[in-house]
Amino acid sequence: MQGGGFLIAALGPYAVALLHDWTGGFAAGWLLHFGCVLVTALLYLRFDPRHYTVAMPSTG
Repeated sequence: MQGGGFLIAALGPYAVALLHDWTGGFAAGWLLHFGCVLVTALLYLRFDPRHYTVAMPSTG
């Protein structure tokens, strides 16, 4: 598991390096990071525990 985590963690810097090579700057890398933060924020809002009662009403 730890080796897999290291491989996944290595994808970010590698992707930014590729984007830097392709575009000649770091703006694309920052946009990639912003996109990842946006996706994470949307997932956080979607899976907010306060909304579980709406999605899974108790059969009481």
